[in-house]
Amino acid sequence: MLQSCQNRISKRNFKNPENYSEYLKNYSVEDALKAGVDPEYAETASEDALEQLNEFQLLDYNQQMNFLIL
Repeated sequence: MLQSCQNRISKRNFKNPENYSEYLKNYSVEDALKAGVDPEYAETASEDALEQLNEFQLLDYNQQMNFLIL
């Protein structure tokens, strides 16, 4: 799942893994709607962000940095 979301985050400027982790942790239904997610899927998008956070935290620091800069 991390790979699939990589293109969506590439335009954001996350300075470090902590910034990205906070973004995922706080990603809400409202954020999903603002990002253009279909209202039918906004709740799922918010829930998926927490799943992505869990996967991201399994990576070591260098892997996290590589993910953010690709």
